Amino acid sequence: MGPVISVIMPNYNNQAYIEIAIRSVMDQSFQDFELLIIDDGSTDLSPDIAEQFAATSSRVRVFHHSENAGPAKVRNIGLEHAKGHYLVFMDADDVMLFDRLRNTAKIFAKNPEIAMVFGNYLAINATGDLLKRELYFPPYLNNNNILLHQLKRNYLWTGLSAIRRGIAEKYRFDQTLPSSEDYDFFLRLVYDDYKYYYYPEPMIQYRIHSNNSSAKMDKSEQATRIILNKYDFGDLYQKLIKNCTPKEIYNCLAVVCIIKQDYSEGEAMIQKALPFQGTESDQLESLFYAGVIKYKLGQLEEARQYLMAAKEIDPNEPTILNNLAVVTALSKQSKGKVINILEEAIRNQPLYNDAMNNLQLVKEGGELKNLSFTAKLMRKIPVHGPNMITTS
Repeated sequence: MGPVISVIMPNYNNQAYIEIAIRSVMDQSFQDFELLIIDDGSTDLSPDIAEQFAATSSRVRVFHHSENAGPAKVRNIGLEHAKGHYLVFMDADDVMLFDRLRNTAKIFAKNPEIAMVFGNYLAINATGDLLKRELYFPPYLNNNNILLHQLKRNYLWTGLSAIRRGIAEKYRFDQTLPSSEDYDFFLRLVYDDYKYYYYPEPMIQYRIHSNNSSAKMDKSEQATRIILNKYDFGDLYQKLIKNCTPKEIYNCLAVVCIIKQDYSEGEAMIQKALPFQGTESDQLESLFYAGVIKYKLGQLEEARQYLMAAKEIDPNEPTILNNLAVVTALSKQSKGKVINILEEAIRNQPLYNDAMNNLQLVKEGGELKNLSFTAKLMRKIPVHGPNMITTS
């Protein structure tokens, strides 16, 4: 009989952190687990460190992939060898908190209807110092609307997840994607109506690195477009209408079009959304994304009008203010007015990178074509930014 939990830990050149990561698993309050470390062609000493643990504990198994193939491949190798009832995914540079496995096993045992468990995290820097970070999981998410919101942005992070092994084995990670295989994996699950459970306490210390490159971002955006192109809008509508309003759905489909850079189709979706009544938040989304699409279509005055209407609903929303500043600047209005709008956006959200970069560019007299227009309403609590550098 296998263990209750299999921990799957991909590794690539994590020599500085992997020992801490492994020890945090081995020292768990819940001990009925196995740890599968899948090395993805590392060129440092991290595979040797993993093998040292395997030599002293039968619960640790190390698998070596000769060439770097990426996280989808190595996670699938973990799936192939896992024996536990439940799978916990963990990165080799993170730290598992003492009761994560115990809490995960309890949640699955008490909730047979759920397929996945997600927890919160504490952010740490390269040296392990705690960083200023609030809860990442918005309170409005639930199993009735998770597909709607997951289509717009990723809330279901692999490093914070656990899943029943039988379900994970049926789905696997898509190895053809250049990036964002985790987004694809969990989006397929919620599309197929699998339920999740959110545990609001920290389960790991998530290590923030400062090596995010524009090339990685480009790969992620490319992959996300590939992923979203898998879904037919007619099928999505029929799936979403069970729990969501037409306005919410057409807002969502407009966002999907923006991500896919299909602005003509996005225009059709947002024009369907606008006439429907909805909550104040729904109406703000309709107006904001109408402004985004008009901007992307080069219709600056129409974009300004929609953004101004959105500002009437929420005069302090920083994304609206930033985008109004961009449209104002491109419309050749006064530099002082643009600066005032950007400063207001930053007062309302001091961690807003686009607004901060735009303010610096305008003050220094940079080329206006380089201004950053934010295509999606920003999270109420930014995931990455200057708060990821400052310790608490």
